[in-house]
Amino acid sequence: METVCASHTGLAERHSQGYLTLMALPRPASPFAAYRDLRDFIGARQKYEIGFALLAIAVPAFFILMFVLSAKETPYKDPDIIFIQDYSGDRTDAQIIAQQKIDQAKARAQKAKEDAEEERRRQFFKDIGNGMDSIGL
Repeated sequence: METVCASHTGLAERHSQGYLTLMALPRPASPFAAYRDLRDFIGARQKYEIGFALLAIAVPAFFILMFVLSAKETPYKDPDIIFIQDYSGDRTDAQIIAQQKIDQAKARAQKAKEDAEEERRRQFFKDIGNGMDSIGL
């Protein structure tokens, strides 16, 4: 049996080095050189090409900006807890009416408290408005 060389069989010969070491890598560029290349590239363009390039940058930038601005986190809000009183099913009408009177009195007191707070706030802003009117604003 005869030994056949790889070059005679049509197969590629093995190199001792990888193919990446044979490739020429670009030299590091300075920021000034990059600026000069960009200036030369833009200088060789027509005005409408620059306009379309700016438009092609502005449209996606606008949408990205809108997504960033709308992605703000909302602060955590405690859930509203509603407590319900459990009543027995065999209450009399008199007990129900008595409980309603008690609940109605509590509701009136709470409403009066809220109205007083609202009036205090209204008076505060009215005083601010009067003060601004007195200085001519």
